[in-house]
Amino acid sequence: MKKDTLTVIAALLFTIAVLVLGYILLGLLPMFFFASGFLGGFIQWLIISTKPSFATFKVPYFLSLAFFVLHKYEERRMNFFPRLSEITRVPVPEANSLLAYLLYAFAGTWLLIPFLVKRSNNFGYYLS
Repeated sequence: MKKDTLTVIAALLFTIAVLVLGYILLGLLPMFFFASGFLGGFIQWLIISTKPSFATFKVPYFLSLAFFVLHKYEERRMNFFPRLSEITRVPVPEANSLLAYLLYAFAGTWLLIPFLVKRSNNFGYYLS
């Protein structure tokens, strides 16, 4: 799959934006955890040239989505962010701040994967 330059730049900027926002809101240590997945995924997306149909990976996609929802529930239930704040010395992100909503929007792009991949959109494959 040939990736056009504009899509590669958009994917790189998206990756950088998520990492910068993670650093601002959560600190350096959590940002490193994000970086392993986001940078690793970006590099894999650049290297791998296949375009599987959504049907090929829809079961893992929906399982991952379900586990992500459970993970978010666990974070709230276990008071994850106050504890993380104690460890990193970075204040707990303000829940209703613009930056927090932006982070949720970045996570929400995951919901675009089925729509974009069904249309063979390269950015959809990057997100997946």
